[in-house]
Amino acid sequence: MKPKILLHICCGPCAGKITELLQADFDITGYFYNPNIEPADEYLRRLQTAITLVNHYGIKLIKGIYNNKTWHSAIMGLEFLPEGDRRCWRCFRTRLVETAQRAKKEGISNFATTLTTSPYKNARVINKLGNVIATKYGINFIETSVKPENRNNPSIARQLKLYHQKFCGCNYSQFK
Repeated sequence: MKPKILLHICCGPCAGKITELLQADFDITGYFYNPNIEPADEYLRRLQTAITLVNHYGIKLIKGIYNNKTWHSAIMGLEFLPEGDRRCWRCFRTRLVETAQRAKKEGISNFATTLTTSPYKNARVINKLGNVIATKYGINFIETSVKPENRNNPSIARQLKLYHQKFCGCNYSQFK
């Protein structure tokens, strides 16, 4: 029996390759928690791609609460920093803490994130932060790092006709 892992999913296209890699060693439950995504219709489009992807792989998906106001409070004062700066780190932290807490609540001792596969994000920073959060919550963070040419799984994204966004999710990332 494979150990369980809660996989934070930021979007369907980013989740394809990482899901394939993790399925070899883990029983995956997806977790869609992304209060940073705005506007709400963009959030719903990305949620739908995550649903399509997890259905394709036959894994369960837990939908986190969408509370964009809480996210704005978390990044307050950092709104206009450049993409990849402390605003993003705070955003990663917000989502990874919530994922770790949800994993504990579900009795799952491992978690990971698809954020490390995004072409817009720094996997080294995310993995380091994930390990710090894992230590705090007494669970395991599974580091991931996918080579740039393999970050997304274009064949799955094309096959499933997944919506592929051009920005990370928050309004500030659209204007970098």
